Amino acid sequence: RSIAELTDRSASGFDMHRVLGAVDLVILGIGCVVGAGIMVLTGVAARKYAGPGVVLSYALASLAALLTSFCYAEYASELPVAGGAFNYIGLTFGEFAAWAAACDLILEYTLSAAAVAKGFTAYFASLIGVDLGKLRLAFGIFTLDFPALGIVVLMSLLLARSTKESSLLNSIVVVLHLLLILFVFVVGFPHVDTANYTPFMPFG
Repeated sequence: RSIAELTDRSASGFDMHRVLGAVDLVILGIGCVVGAGIMVLTGVAARKYAGPGVVLSYALASLAALLTSFCYAEYASELPVAGGAFNYIGLTFGEFAAWAAACDLILEYTLSAAAVAKGFTAYFASLIGVDLGKLRLAFGIFTLDFPALGIVVLMSLLLARSTKESSLLNSIVVVLHLLLILFVFVVGFPHVDTANYTPFMPFG
């Protein structure tokens, strides 16, 4: 399809109303980045795989995210319609490539949501003082995680109800998350032991 066809909003027969502002989108982006992984996986990666050098991985990932945001900003200014990566790739490489990218995005969001939901179960078990195994039901290689299932269903219902309301909840959670991270920094900084930074990359 051409740019003219993609920008023709009347073609779908339904005009989407804008309900999110710039601040909502920025907080939404922060919420996508600052997830359960920053609390759970950082320590595991530093201890078992990278040592203190894990900060270099974060720096490279930040650079990649920054360059990607520049690409999206350029595309969005040229093609200001809903659809995101699907429309951009479809315009550049064709609809089959766009379909493959859309499938990849759905798989990515599904796996990331499952990982975050499982992290929620671990936090919830620690909060109420219950063994993690009691909240999960194993069927061979499969595991039914009841709190994770519940939070996924709850968030899905909230998203289906209203974009604005889900954005408000996201803003509240992100602000609390950032305050928690700031609290950890402020309280933990006086206890930093520089000897732990040597060797910086013990695994190469």
